[in-house]
Amino acid sequence: MTLLDLEAGRELPEFFATPEDVYATALMFLAERFHMLLDREDDLGIIVVDSRFRDQDTRLRRFFADLTEAGTPYVKLRRIVEGLFLGPSDHSIGLQCADLIVSCTASAERGNGQARGYLRTLLPRFAHHPATGELEGVGLKRFPEAVPRPREASRLFLPD
Repeated sequence: MTLLDLEAGRELPEFFATPEDVYATALMFLAERFHMLLDREDDLGIIVVDSRFRDQDTRLRRFFADLTEAGTPYVKLRRIVEGLFLGPSDHSIGLQCADLIVSCTASAERGNGQARGYLRTLLPRFAHHPATGELEGVGLKRFPEAVPRPREASRLFLPD
């Protein structure tokens, strides 16, 4: 799960300049964490996201193709084996479930008490750091971080 702080992000225009940049930033963090899960499980996978509009979908596919080709600053995405799959969520139970998890998490972050209760139930299912067991930065990625964590102690990706 990636939670982007749009207010703090104003100081990082390379990630937050346009709504498209914000979406690309979130997708990059999602792909990194999904790749880490696939690596840990010694498996391959694909990413499926909600379809938007035809021209936006085309740009998003192009961005993701470039991302999987070049990798991120932290990891090559070798275990994500196909391009980005886009589909309408009203025809996909998996996307509907993902929407519920995202909605619950975002509501809890905004202080909704009922959503916080649901999120407490869900958090054990989120990914945790394989060495430290830490949730932050792994299953729950806040960007930019309000309080930066020490990188060496919580590093997820070893240099390629």
